[in-house]
Amino acid sequence: MGALGYAGTSQGAAAVGTYNITPNGLTSTDYNITFVDGQLAITPAPLTVTADAGQSKVYGTLDPALNYTITGTLFGTDTLSGNLSRVAGEAVGNYAIQQGTLNNSNYSITFVPDTFAILDTTPPLLSPTPTSPASLVNIAPGTPIVLNVSDAETGIAHVDINITGPINQSYTLTSAPYQIDTSALSITGSYTADITAFDFVNNTNSTSFVFTILVPTTFGTVSGYVLNGSGSGVGGATVTIVGQGLSTTTDGAGYYTFAAVQQGTYTISVSKSGYLNQSRTAQPVTAAQTLNANFSLVSTGSLSGFVKDQLDAGVNSATIKIVGASWPTATSSGTGAYTLTDVPPGFYDFQASATGYSTQTLYNVEITSGSTSALNFSLINYGNLDGHATEFFNNSANISLATVNAYQDGLLKYTTTTDTNGNYIITNVLPGIYRIEMVKAGYTTSWVDNIIVLPGSTYTTDFYLW
Repeated sequence: MGALGYAGTSQGAAAVGTYNITPNGLTSTDYNITFVDGQLAITPAPLTVTADAGQSKVYGTLDPALNYTITGTLFGTDTLSGNLSRVAGEAVGNYAIQQGTLNNSNYSITFVPDTFAILDTTPPLLSPTPTSPASLVNIAPGTPIVLNVSDAETGIAHVDINITGPINQSYTLTSAPYQIDTSALSITGSYTADITAFDFVNNTNSTSFVFTILVPTTFGTVSGYVLNGSGSGVGGATVTIVGQGLSTTTDGAGYYTFAAVQQGTYTISVSKSGYLNQSRTAQPVTAAQTLNANFSLVSTGSLSGFVKDQLDAGVNSATIKIVGASWPTATSSGTGAYTLTDVPPGFYDFQASATGYSTQTLYNVEITSGSTSALNFSLINYGNLDGHATEFFNNSANISLATVNAYQDGLLKYTTTTDTNGNYIITNVLPGIYRIEMVKAGYTTSWVDNIIVLPGSTYTTDFYLW
């Protein structure tokens, strides 16, 4: 009889825990009712908390609140207390986000971490005014130019330096000291430095500035006289300091001077038409000193005359030279006239040659200083022989590799063979009367007598073999 009821701590329980259930209220006249207490267990509900990705701050600023996302259900008006945290540190880099104090005892929380980034968005500090020297004007080579560069976040990764001016340089500095090395800037002048600094997260800053280099004076003077064999001055002679771009001309007395010559050791040369060139090597020039370099030139001689052929006609464009020497040379005119100048005094073998002519050498010819020697050449004007070979019964069939012989007074003088088209040519043939013969295995031998070769002409003889 009656209604079953319950009492105990389970009544109205909602939080996680274990609670007593105490039954009551039932009665019976026929039964002795015994009530047995029970228990009610409330377990934590599952809940996943995921730290939001991409959370960060700029170096030197305060941390923002760390955000998260809940997967699962918060019942009723339930909330999570506390906050996420991260691994401690303020240097630029990534830090793990942790669960921290975030909690609710009624839930079994599974935490999914992520990373929090401290970012360096500030470029390195780079001033257009170097730390030293105090002035960028007239810097002596070897004086370092110390750059004013720094980075408080990650430090300097490297500095790119590009120098333009009389001397160009490009290089990268990967560690301190960050400075321009001027030791190789050995030419006085204005230079531009273009500087780019990088930090370790690739932020950059660039600047440029101008500086001048002043190389200390190291000049000396070179002077002297250029004289002829009799001791008189040679005016108008060209004096050159070889390889330095320095050249001057002697005055009427043969005097010359170079007022500013970089110290060093040089070769000094002198040239003048009508004289042999002369050089002095290993001439030392010292700063603030004068080097006296005098020269005594030997006057040259000349050779002139005519180059003619066997008919006494002038040979044009013949080359006249000293045998065994490449200089001096002369070229004959249309009349065959030539003049060979600047020949040192002495005895020489002279040679004249021209295309299509024989070569003539005249021996032991004397050249006297300051005078002109006369010498005429007589060259033989050659002729040429040419022609074609075909089969007698088939005019379209060329005969190649046939031997062509030219005889004079029964003696073989010239020989050649026909080419793949049946053609042949013999050049530089002495004028005269020849017998031309063609020989080819498998064919009859053929010849033509009384072929007259004239100077400068070509005689054509065709053959038909069978």
